Amino acid sequence: MIEINWLLIVICALITGLVCSVIAHWKGYEDESVYYWFLIGAVIGIFGILIIVLMKNKKKKKVRYMAKENKPTHTWGIAGLVLGIIGLVLVFAPYIGIATSILAVVFYGVQKKHKPTGAATAGLVIGIIGIVLNSLMLIFIIGVIALFGVTT
Repeated sequence: MIEINWLLIVICALITGLVCSVIAHWKGYEDESVYYWFLIGAVIGIFGILIIVLMKNKKKKKVRYMAKENKPTHTWGIAGLVLGIIGLVLVFAPYIGIATSILAVVFYGVQKKHKPTGAATAGLVIGIIGIVLNSLMLIFIIGVIALFGVTT
């Protein structure tokens, strides 16, 4: 039982680190500092997310007449694919698996706004499969508990 608790702690740390680094990227922090924000979010959790949310944006305001950069990015599609795979692997921890699978579907939507990629589409498909399998596993676990009860 102790291994499952440590696994849950590590997964929560990874998720908070990922959320913290994504917010840092949105706020315009440079590529290298996003990794530091991942570590901050992974180590101090929700407090790291609160710190980055409360910090000032580093994005510079663009002048209207300047040409807009249309640099394609594949980051969201790859993140969606990775989260979809994690959601499938965590089918025996359905709450976490459902959350990561939903994030995979959300990241597909974000990537679709930039430029749809194959990784994003794969993340969408795997995310939907993960949502279905994790939901079935959750229903199964609830049914087994209801049928046999919990004994200590």
